[in-house]
Amino acid sequence: MLIGGTGRCGTRALASIVGQHSRYRRIHTECNFHCSPQALPGLLAGAVSMESFLEDLRGRWWERRNSYGKPSGLHRRIPRETLEAAIERFEPAFAADPEGASSRLIRDILDPIAEAARKPSWVEMSKHNVQAAPTLLGLLPDAKVIHIIRDGRDVASSVVALNWAPETMNEGVDWWQRRLSAAEQGAAAVPAERLLVLSFEDLVANDRRRSFERLLDFLAVPRLRRRHREPEIHAYFEEHFNLESANVSRWRKDLTADETQTLNAYFATVLEGLIAADTPGRPLFERFLDSANDAPARADAAAV
Repeated sequence: MLIGGTGRCGTRALASIVGQHSRYRRIHTECNFHCSPQALPGLLAGAVSMESFLEDLRGRWWERRNSYGKPSGLHRRIPRETLEAAIERFEPAFAADPEGASSRLIRDILDPIAEAARKPSWVEMSKHNVQAAPTLLGLLPDAKVIHIIRDGRDVASSVVALNWAPETMNEGVDWWQRRLSAAEQGAAAVPAERLLVLSFEDLVANDRRRSFERLLDFLAVPRLRRRHREPEIHAYFEEHFNLESANVSRWRKDLTADETQTLNAYFATVLEGLIAADTPGRPLFERFLDSANDAPARADAAAV
């Protein structure tokens, strides 16, 4: 199972839910080597050299610092010898069979993590998974993709707080739009039966029960006695995935009425461009647009 989005959109939280399923072991790091445009998809497209790809695989994809400055990378999940054995199989086989060698590389690196947890498969949460989905689903014929979309204003509010990120809310919305557009292009090429588009806000607040049921359907949990078949995923969802923990509408907290109106006007313009592209997330973009257009009216009513 592959989960992706824009970043700062709830991929980790959703992976934590799916990881409670009896079938899926959550990979507790963003692996990136399989989905980043500068990694395996770039190599397969001829845009990245084998030398560069292996340097990154042994380097920044093996060990790095995440956006919080904490250790991240494959080194936290597999032994070095597992990585080197996977590379030893991959490198000489790639020229003759690029797709087959790439598929084996992903499986050789990630399958042992699931096997150690005595689970038959894994769920991985790198943000580029949706963008790279057309390539990844060719390499992993049994895989499915979950595209989680969060309100761009909340994503912007989250990202501008980071030391490497855009400085203004409008720039944060632009950051969201660029990443989301790339993800939407990938999602548009995925067969409907292998793609689930989820709203972060629906899952935590607006439509929790129906969104969770859609997730369980996608995970092929039989409808009869679901709670008894997968008790851990139900318990985790009820305890950890809720409005109190989600920081929904965080973007409103530090803005004046004028700043709110300015942001919503800009957000609406961005959304109109996304809607015009007519990609899988369009119904959510239309709802966000309704929210942005309605915000000034609600602010005026509150003032009265």
